[in-house]
Amino acid sequence: MRRYRGLGALFLVTAAPAAASPGLCDEAGWRAQFAGALSCVATRDGIAIAATGEAATLASVIDEASDRYAAAFAPPGKPIAVVAGGSLTRDQGDFLRAHGYIPFPWISGDQRRTLAAGAIRAQIVAQHPELSPEQRDAAVAGALAQRSSDPGGARERGALAHELGHMWFRDMFDRTPAPASEETRYGSAAPDWIDEMAAILVENDQLTEQRRAALSRYVAGSGTDGLYPLAEYLTMEHPVLRAAEARQAVAGTPVQEGGSRVMVLSGADAQKLTGTTTPIRFYVQSRGFADFLIERSAEPHIFDTIAKALSRGQGFEDWLRRDGKRHRLPSTLAELNLAWEAWAKAR
Repeated sequence: MRRYRGLGALFLVTAAPAAASPGLCDEAGWRAQFAGALSCVATRDGIAIAATGEAATLASVIDEASDRYAAAFAPPGKPIAVVAGGSLTRDQGDFLRAHGYIPFPWISGDQRRTLAAGAIRAQIVAQHPELSPEQRDAAVAGALAQRSSDPGGARERGALAHELGHMWFRDMFDRTPAPASEETRYGSAAPDWIDEMAAILVENDQLTEQRRAALSRYVAGSGTDGLYPLAEYLTMEHPVLRAAEARQAVAGTPVQEGGSRVMVLSGADAQKLTGTTTPIRFYVQSRGFADFLIERSAEPHIFDTIAKALSRGQGFEDWLRRDGKRHRLPSTLAELNLAWEAWAKAR
């Protein structure tokens, strides 16, 4: 078993059987595993187990994310089971895997509101210590009301889609069971940049446009506020990984062996824990680099092609040298870096 820590989640990953049970939501067995007033909604590419009303929303995100994943890579190999509540026990995970699903815990609507209220209150206290408790309560309520104006919960839908991209990519890339290890990785066994790319490409329009709009800031910046040279970007550890470890250490609550838990870590949290702007910079560059390679190669599935080469043990520079020109790309990393930077500056 290999231990993985990903953005927002800590997972203990084991091998999963193949075919999913299409009628799982119609069976009584799932209710024995998941207590409480929950609904199970089946959709084309998975199921969602959550409070009534919320389950249908989560299920719709699964299919939207699956369509975007298929457009960049290939249709997901396995359906996914999104379970609201923030954690899964070992038995729950085993139950879902036995029915052919990739289990994935996600925070519920109530948990999101509680987390948002706590973060907002801490910010108000820090910025306005002169306020009375009643004034702070009113300020928190006002800020939460503004958050709830997000049409259809687009930010949360985009965040969930992002994480589903990670899960499907891991399932695709890590086909061969790994030997027992406690190696800490951001996501799959692939280099972190392409693991992140899979998630970025699955995000909804709102998150995509936010990242594209931020690219010019890093093009104009330098140092930790500028673009990574590709030689660094393509080999670096994901900057959020150590921030997630720091948050986990602060939380101090171990995950049950064989279980899994989602751990929310916003860009601001990661920035505070790492002391740099690097986490946001990594996401923005990933979106920009994705757009560049897709446009330059004229191949929407270019990252699927690259991922397959990497899964065979080929390095990115080796792939570029051998196959770059076939995909309308330079054959060296130095030339690619120049083309990428020129493209980003012209945006």
